[in-house]
This record gives sequence, C-alpha cells and structure tokens, in this order.
Amino acid sequence: MSRLQRSCVVGSVVFHALILGMLVLGPMLLAKREEKIRVIDLVPSDMIDKLLAPAAPVAPPPAQAQPKPTPPKPTPEPKKIQPKPKPKPKRKEPEYYGGEESSEEEEEEGPKYRRAA
Repeated sequence: MSRLQRSCVVGSVVFHALILGMLVLGPMLLAKREEKIRVIDLVPSDMIDKLLAPAAPVAPPPAQAQPKPTPPKPTPEPKKIQPKPKPKPKRKEPEYYGGEESSEEEEEEGPKYRRAA
C-alpha cells in the first residue's frame, strides 16, 4: 500500500468512527429531561353535592307543643265625634232714620228704612 492509500484508509476509519460515535452518543446528549408533572386530584361531583347538601335526617325531631293561640283583643269602638255647632252670626240691627227709637207699630210692621240721597 502506498502512502496515499494508507492515509485514505486511516481517514475512512476515523470518519466511520465519528459517525458511529454520533449515532451512539448523540441521542444521550440530546435526550430531553423529564419535566415534573403536576398531579391534579379530581373529586367526584356527587361527593361535593353530599357535603354541600347533606341528606335529610332519618328521624324527624320531636314536635314541640304548640301554645294555644290567644284570641285577638277586641278593638274598642271609635268614639263618634259630634261636630261643634257653628255659632250663628249676630245680626246687626240697622240704624233707623234720625236715630229715633222704634215704636211698637214699627216693630210689628218691621223697620222702615229711608233711602239715602
């Protein structure tokens, strides 16, 4: 083998070794690490419903003695308010002509008025 052939064989072996190393070591270097997964605990809805609205008790509580109802008090009748009688206006006696006292005749016939001129 000549010098040229020897260098080609050595180069080919090195090149193949690099490819083989990349195939074996490459996935290890590029592997993704596992992420931490958060676990969520789901609670069934029927369990939540039972906690929020518990079932009715089996035995009802003993009935309490009901007090006797008291009859309603009679309402007093309202007092009738009688309206006050209106005072009658006092009649003003008209003045007679001449300021004379009226005689008995005039009282029977009524007062006589004179027209003012």
